[in-house]
Amino acid sequence: MLRYILDCPTTKVAWYVGIDQRTVGHHLNRDKECLRIKLDLPDERKGPQQKGEGM
Repeated sequence: MLRYILDCPTTKVAWYVGIDQRTVGHHLNRDKECLRIKLDLPDERKGPQQKGEGM
């Protein structure tokens, strides 16, 4: 909420919560991935699948 709704920078979020900036980034990435899965959205980290891939 601090990062996306209140638009606080990662450094400020880390300071408020009392954790390292890298840990904030880790939590943001993990939570975005959980939302992506729950909302059944495509994985943007992977390129578009080509015909015949995986055969």
